[in-house]
Amino acid sequence: PWWRGSAEVQEKIRAATALAVRGEIFRCELPYWLADGTERLTDFALSPVCNDDGDIIFLAPTGNDITERKRAELALEEVRQEAETARVVAEQANRSKSAFLANMSHEIRTPMSAILGYADILAAHLQDPDDLVNVETIRRNGRYLLELLDDVLDLSKIEAGKLDVELVPCAPVDVVSEVHSLMEVRARDKGLAFIVEYDGLLPATIHTDPVRLRQILINLVGNAIKFTEHGEVRLMIRLLDARRPEARLQFVVTDT
Repeated sequence: PWWRGSAEVQEKIRAATALAVRGEIFRCELPYWLADGTERLTDFALSPVCNDDGDIIFLAPTGNDITERKRAELALEEVRQEAETARVVAEQANRSKSAFLANMSHEIRTPMSAILGYADILAAHLQDPDDLVNVETIRRNGRYLLELLDDVLDLSKIEAGKLDVELVPCAPVDVVSEVHSLMEVRARDKGLAFIVEYDGLLPATIHTDPVRLRQILINLVGNAIKFTEHGEVRLMIRLLDARRPEARLQFVVTDT
């Protein structure tokens, strides 16, 4: 028979026959062999056939070749396993990167915080205006470095889908003033003018995340300064849809 040579298949056939003679239908997947020895796979069923009196008169075997379907399923499973392995590796790499960035941030932030603290102490004991300007430059650039560290960590959080946004009332003029104070020095060092322009009246407060807004403006203005050789960089703020309950602010960065 076509199932010769396989004890497992023979046992399944015997089990199928035992069930079928009791009036039950047996189904399973069985290998079979063609005349040339090629192994195939069939969806095998053995069903009892009864006469009008309900007596079993014979057993009807049926089978559909499912070799190609099973090959496709196996190939799909291999692809799924490879994708799962790649996902696990990528997640581990992201965790390692996040841990590295967090550690580096701590290692840099700790001495920088000390530098800023001593700069504050130094400023409290200085009287000469030029010295105070120099100390303020130290503090400003130290704060800028800390913000760069925050940007790097935020980028890692964005990639991991874990970036938190905290919407709170804040004064837009205060946020813009901080950006202007920080970026004006960078523009001046490059021989550029950094101009802030308010197009009309602005609301005293807006509902946003001031930390993220400041980061965005610093990045936009910083890129404009970086790629501008002559002239000026301008940050314009205007109120849109002033008559609507939910008016919006528009920030426009232009350069020459």
